[in-house]
Parts: sequence; C-alpha cells; structure tokens
Amino acid sequence: MATTKEVIKEIQDLRGANVRIFGQPTTLPSDVDNYTIDIINLLTELKEYEFKESITKVDPSETNWETTEFDVVLDRLVEQGYIKSPNYYKGDNSYNWSSPVSNHFDFKAWNTSDGVIIALMVHRYGDVRGNYTDHLWYFFNSMDEFYECIYLTKTNLVELQGKHYYCDINVFEDYITVSRMEDNEQFTVYDYIETDKEMLQAIKDEIGFKTWLEQCHKLIEVIKAKAA
Repeated sequence: MATTKEVIKEIQDLRGANVRIFGQPTTLPSDVDNYTIDIINLLTELKEYEFKESITKVDPSETNWETTEFDVVLDRLVEQGYIKSPNYYKGDNSYNWSSPVSNHFDFKAWNTSDGVIIALMVHRYGDVRGNYTDHLWYFFNSMDEFYECIYLTKTNLVELQGKHYYCDINVFEDYITVSRMEDNEQFTVYDYIETDKEMLQAIKDEIGFKTWLEQCHKLIEVIKAKAA
C-alpha cells in the first residue's frame, strides 16, 4: 500500500501532465485556483494519522487478479481483531456533495474498540467512477476527529465598487459564502467559480437580483396602498 507521502507525490506529478481522458489527449491543470481546496493540503493534514505500516504494507505476492491490496489489509484488520467485520459502517465520496476540492476523494470507515479506521483514496483524473490512487489507511479517535482534520477552508477578498467581499470556501460545502465587510451583508453563490473575475460577476448578479427584488416589493406595496 502507498503512504500519504507517496500519494502526495503522485498527485503533484500529475499536475500539468499530458494524459488521455475518454481517449482524448488532455493536459491536466498545473495548479489549483483560488476557489478550490487543494487535495495536497488535505492529505498533509492526514499524514500524522496514518495507521500501522505493519498492517497496511502488502507484498505484491499476496495479491492476484481477484485479491487486491485493499482486500489483504481488510482481512488482516479482521483477523487481528481491529474490526469485527469487513463491512464498513460509513462511507462517502466528495463528488456526492460537489466538494470544491481539486481531486475528489472516497472514504470508508470501520468502528474499532477505541476509535475508527478510515480507508481513503484520491481520484487521479477522468471519470470519477474510477482511476483512484491506492487506499490510504488512518486511525482516528472518532468520526468527528476525522471530519475536523479534513475540514479545510479558504478565504478570498475581492473589491467591487468600493466595497470589500470575503469569499469563504469550505471542503464540505458546494457553495461560496460571501460577506460584505462594510455592513456584514451575507449571501451564497452556487456558481462554479475559478477566478476573481467570475466571482465579481457572481456578486454583481446577486446584487442586481436583490435590487430587482426590492423594487418588486416596493411596487407591491404601492399597489396595495392604491387598492386600499
């Protein structure tokens, strides 16, 4: 099995690489934009929680066309009493909640007597249903501790018409929370954003919509007053 350090290197090497996706030549992005959480930062946070190498290190001779390294490690965990069953009790893929992360990740969790064991793999590129790295194995005292570890955020500051807007990105949310510094006005942006220019346009659209809505409300009040 790969280590976190090795997977980080694998992801780094793919940046700017020329690959084929559905048979078409494609150059992968060489960097991560300001509105995306870098998976390397997430993996770096996970490094200190790596599970025992004596359990997770698998010799190629232990695998074959129907038994993967994942299967070998899972069998060891059951045989050595870390988990009662190979059936995980919780699992998810960041693709399912449209996480703003540079590479989606898939994880599964098993309860132990004193915490949880997590198996996590990172999507390399292409169809999100396949092409993942080897599984990485971690131990946490609880699922909450795992979620806290990967709870990564990023904040950008943009200026529009003399007003300043904080744009908050969260690995667990599929939207951007925007807060205006001057008056704490807050709203959410669900558009896919990569650049400050796109963010500014989204803010303009939101401001325009709010202005239109306010005008509609005023018109309704005028009509009600005349009707009375």
